[in-house]
Amino acid sequence: MNDIKIHNQLSNTPIDQTNRSKDIKLKESTEKMEAAFLNFVFKEMEKTIQKVKIDESSDNNLSSMMFSTVMADSIAEQGGFGLSETIYTSLAEKSFGSDLESLKNNADNFINVIELMKLKEMNSK
Repeated sequence: MNDIKIHNQLSNTPIDQTNRSKDIKLKESTEKMEAAFLNFVFKEMEKTIQKVKIDESSDNNLSSMMFSTVMADSIAEQGGFGLSETIYTSLAEKSFGSDLESLKNNADNFINVIELMKLKEMNSK
């Protein structure tokens, strides 16, 4: 019984809370990475579909872009295809004894690169 009390006291230390917070941020970052990847995949899939205009003034580019983004985010939030979990596991294993914050920053940088790729693609159209 004392072992349980000691474990509970140790698990509520400020260090443990900080690590838990960093772990949550890392998990969120890997989900964003998976969503960005899925968004890229959906956009590439859309390129294979023949575009049909209903009339001269219609442009379904915005709606298809929103659809891809919403679908990618939704799939990633619900567990996705497992890419998020694989990335998370890999980064968490490598972070044993290292700073999770720097890993989160690396994940955020990766997301920023993907966002820049999306903007470049949109501007090229």
